[in-house]
Amino acid sequence: KGFDYRTITHVAVTGGPGLPGALQIGAMAAKTISQYLGVPLVDVHHLAGHIYANEFVESFEYPLLAVVVSGGNTELVYLPKPFEFHILGETEDEVLALMDDALAAGCSILTIGQYMQPSRRNIPVAAYIHPDQFAEYKRIGLAKGFRVVESAPLVRSSYCAERHVAPPVS
Repeated sequence: KGFDYRTITHVAVTGGPGLPGALQIGAMAAKTISQYLGVPLVDVHHLAGHIYANEFVESFEYPLLAVVVSGGNTELVYLPKPFEFHILGETEDEVLALMDDALAAGCSILTIGQYMQPSRRNIPVAAYIHPDQFAEYKRIGLAKGFRVVESAPLVRSSYCAERHVAPPVS
């Protein structure tokens, strides 16, 4: 009540990554609102949106480390300054160190996947990891002591969770 839609200057929409159906519905709704109001449509990277939404709560001090957990996307992101993103766990040494840290924190299930660029407007893929490397990460993770390791190019954080996590007892 009492909101004046004429005060809207831009409409933001998630361009990815995300579930294709949800992205399409969001894009259609945002385009409709943008055209109706005659204001620009702004494409926002889904995971960057999660990071920067926190500035509504408290101003950022750089450098900072962000943990992003959203649907099938889980990333540890280092930001030395605004809008400069460094995703950790991209080199083999970082992946192995993250395995050790996760085990030390009591984690028993590990998922490792490859970021795939949802569209040309999104962050490009720096390197494609061969499936053989994912198989090696699985072998190493199991040898280190993880109970379950799901490791393949299209694996996401919730990949096959129903097979590995028991439902709560009522």
